[in-house]
Amino acid sequence: MKLISKFINPQADLNVAYQTAKFSAIASFIFNIILSLCLIIVSASKEKIIGIDQQGIPYPVEVINQKLSDLISFRQFLSFFLTTLYSWHPDTYEDQMNSILAFMSPELKSEYRKYIAESDLINKIKRNKVSSVISIKNINTDTLEVYQDGYRIRIEAIKANITSLKDELVQPVEFTIAFRKISPSKYNLWGFEVFELKESNL
Repeated sequence: MKLISKFINPQADLNVAYQTAKFSAIASFIFNIILSLCLIIVSASKEKIIGIDQQGIPYPVEVINQKLSDLISFRQFLSFFLTTLYSWHPDTYEDQMNSILAFMSPELKSEYRKYIAESDLINKIKRNKVSSVISIKNINTDTLEVYQDGYRIRIEAIKANITSLKDELVQPVEFTIAFRKISPSKYNLWGFEVFELKESNL
C-alpha cells in the first residue's frame, strides 16, 4: 500500500484538493457515526437489521435464505466498508481503522492489525499529514459469485492520497472482495464481514 508518491500533474491546485480530501474524510467519518446510531435505534425491533436504502435510511429486513437473490444491501455494505477504510484524514484515521475492524473476519483483522503495527502507519500518516479519498465507480454485480462459505465480487474505484507537501497520487484501482453473511451484533449491525481483500492498479 503506497501512501506517498509524487503527483503527476504539477499544474493542479493541490491546496484545494487537500482541503477537499480533508472535508470528505471528516464528513464520511461523521456519516458513519450517525449511521451506526441510527442502526442501533432501529435494532431495538425484533427483526434482523440488514442495511440502508438509497436515501441512506436504515431499515429492518428478514432474510428468507442464503441465496444470492437474498443478499439485500450487500452493495451498500461494501461501499460503507471501502469508504471507511480508504477515505480519511490524519485526525480520523486511527478511529476509522479501529471501527472498521469489526467488519473483518478474525483472520483478516489479525493480518491488518499486524500490517498497521509493523509499518508504523498511524504515526507516518500523522507526521506526513496524509489524507485519502476513494470514489467507487462500479460495483460489478456481474462478477458476483459464490466463494468458499460466502461470496466474491470485483469493484472499480479511484483512490487519491495527498500529503502535507501537497504531493498527490491519483490511481484507478480494482478491488476483489470476499464477504460472507454473519449474525448481526451490536458491533456489526450490517450482518456481513469481509474475509479477503485484494487490490490491483488499473
